[in-house]
Formats: sequence, C-alpha cells, structure tokens
Amino acid sequence: MLKLNLPFKPRVYLAGKIASNCWRHDLVPNLRGSLWSDAPLDCGGWRYTGPFFVSCDHGCAHSDARHGAGPDGCGAGEGITRAAVFNANMGAVKQSDALVAYLTSHDCIGTIYEIAYAQAHRVPTILLFGPGVEPAEFWVPSMRSERMHRLSGVIPRSDLPKAMDAILQHLRRARR
Repeated sequence: MLKLNLPFKPRVYLAGKIASNCWRHDLVPNLRGSLWSDAPLDCGGWRYTGPFFVSCDHGCAHSDARHGAGPDGCGAGEGITRAAVFNANMGAVKQSDALVAYLTSHDCIGTIYEIAYAQAHRVPTILLFGPGVEPAEFWVPSMRSERMHRLSGVIPRSDLPKAMDAILQHLRRARR
C-alpha cells in the first residue's frame, strides 16, 4: 500500500462569541453560507471545524441566546434547536487538533465551556484576547492552555491572521 507523506493540515475549532460580521470571516474563506455539512472547510494550511452559524449581517440571528442559529439566514421563526447547536459544536471540538479561542468580552460563558470541554478531551487550547478584555480574568482556563509567549497580551482583530499563522506553526512543530 502506498503511503503519502502529506503536510499536516490541523483541524481547528475557533471558539468565541458569535456576532454579526463575525471575526471568523477574516480567517475562514467561504464561511459565509457554509453549513455543518460542509465541514471541515479548507483554509489553505489548516481546516476549519466550526462553529457554523447563520451569516446574518442584519444581526437578527445574533440576538441574545440565538447563537446565530436560524432557518432562513435571518433568524425568523423556529431555528436550529439548542441541543443540535450544542451537539454539533461539541462534536467538532472533540474532532479538532486544536481549539483557538478569541475572547472579546468577559461574559463568554459558552466559550469558557467549549475551552473546558476541549481540555477535558485533551484537545490543545490556545487563548487569544481582544481589546478591552483583561487576560488575567481568564486565569482558570489559561492554566491548561498551550503556552505561546509570542501571542501573549491583547490582539486586535486586524492582527488575527498573523496570530493564526503563528498558531499553525506552533501546531506543526508540536506534531513533529
């Protein structure tokens, strides 16, 4: 049997608050309009495993506790159940090579749960902090996260692609 030595393309779950015009669109080509059934999405040197959500720039699918879930792209009517969102997200976390969390507020309860879930399933976690967020407030989830000293401190959204490149290099080195 022929064995190919293909380059490692890590499967990465991007945890963080979901919002209209989400920061994930800066990192994941074709995320807008993609569904769970399209996962994982090829992002060149890595693969995006989730989460998937309605790309609603009007914001109607991104109100409190909606998680960007809606049937028609604008969140009208009954959307995807919370159980389905939870199960899809947790399944994607478990199947990922890493979870990268971009923490943009202190009330990111779902993200903290995803981090803990990843850590419980031995999925490496990397925490990035957005402007206005105090990294010291996240000392508990930081205790078991990957140490990437070059990424410490606050990272503005515009620097996320550069940070992702550094993370991918870190994951590839760790794989060797």
